[in-house]
Amino acid sequence: MYQCVVLLNKSNNSRTCIVQPSTTPPLKLTDKHKNLLKDTKVLMIDGHEISAAEEACKIVRGNGGYVLYDADSVYDG
Repeated sequence: MYQCVVLLNKSNNSRTCIVQPSTTPPLKLTDKHKNLLKDTKVLMIDGHEISAAEEACKIVRGNGGYVLYDADSVYDG
């Protein structure tokens, strides 16, 4: 697992992702997450937490939303 922080810079419209290994357990979508995803218009995923991301994608697409994949790098799995 990884922890990630995304820094957004409005002055030049850039972003910086800081990713580091973590010992946190895998992300599991709760009922609250799932309910919020039902109203989501655009979901951006990046290849991390792939099981939860796949579940989230199915919910968003099943309710007419779009999924954007940030394919910056190839990840194992």
